[in-house]
Amino acid sequence: MKFYPHPKHTWSAPYLIFFALIILQSLAIGIIMLKQHGMGEEILLTHAREMMRRLADGAIYNASHHLQAAENGARLTRGLVGTGILSPEDKPSFEMYLLEMLKNDGAFSGLVYGDNHGKFLYVTRQASLQGNNYLTKIISFTHGRKREEIIQRDADFVIQSRAEIEDEFDPRSRPWYAAFQQQKLLWTRPYIFYTSRDPGITVSIPVFDRGAHAIGAFGVDIEINSLSDFLAHRKISAHSFAFIVARDGAMAAHSNINIIKKFDKMGRSQLMNIADLSGDRVVSTLWSKIENMDNKALLEGSTIDFAAAGKKYLAVVRSFPGNSRWPWLMTVVAPENDFIGIFRQA
Repeated sequence: MKFYPHPKHTWSAPYLIFFALIILQSLAIGIIMLKQHGMGEEILLTHAREMMRRLADGAIYNASHHLQAAENGARLTRGLVGTGILSPEDKPSFEMYLLEMLKNDGAFSGLVYGDNHGKFLYVTRQASLQGNNYLTKIISFTHGRKREEIIQRDADFVIQSRAEIEDEFDPRSRPWYAAFQQQKLLWTRPYIFYTSRDPGITVSIPVFDRGAHAIGAFGVDIEINSLSDFLAHRKISAHSFAFIVARDGAMAAHSNINIIKKFDKMGRSQLMNIADLSGDRVVSTLWSKIENMDNKALLEGSTIDFAAAGKKYLAVVRSFPGNSRWPWLMTVVAPENDFIGIFRQA
């Protein structure tokens, strides 16, 4: 039997060129798709940064409007007292004016007046099952004797109870009274309100009588809870958050108020500094970057891409306008995955 060798298969040049072109085309398509995928992600992230910048700008604008209303209320009251239309010495009329002012602006948590003799008038809200009730605290002096009184009213200002109290409160020792001492409008740093024991800020202004003599200070209180609630309603993604912080790290507001609630062993509210959030890797990492930014970058607003706890984040930080009385920073933060997570899964 004769065996014939199996003929060797040879590839012709046209076949080789054809397959080479197919491989090159596949590689090119793959590279283009990867590039387009990356470009698509970057487009989404650029759009996300712009959204966050607009949110920060809008939040500053609205928060400024929120705070400006408090300033306007303080200036109005000073004007009415200075022209003699109102008189802090006429306690019933002055109290009713403050109660109406408080009732008609939900942003205010309290209104306060103290004079250079230690007299004091304060009105605030008190939540109840029937809605907002009101509390008034009055300090007066008769023949040198100090008298402190608490009045509780319902939503229509009808007196529900009245009682005398005794404590060591002196309005002249409170942060807001510095407006009288410095003879100018000022905003306090965050501090603990004496009556409610909640943290907040106060805009205060010196008050003059008809003879242009300085007689005391008037202030409008805004609780941190109020500013935080304002931020909570301005989210841009499922896991985004925002906060307002002073340059020294004092927390003025957070979209999740529970994060910045701090209590002592007696259950009393305490001030929160951003340093107290050192266990929050996202906030602490971001704050370390913000601390190294100059005033120009903060005034113009800056976007920050950073990683913390194994995730990538986007942030926008911007200071309130340089000519404002509010030396605070508005910061908006969101995980990168909130914007491109679905795109990456595609």
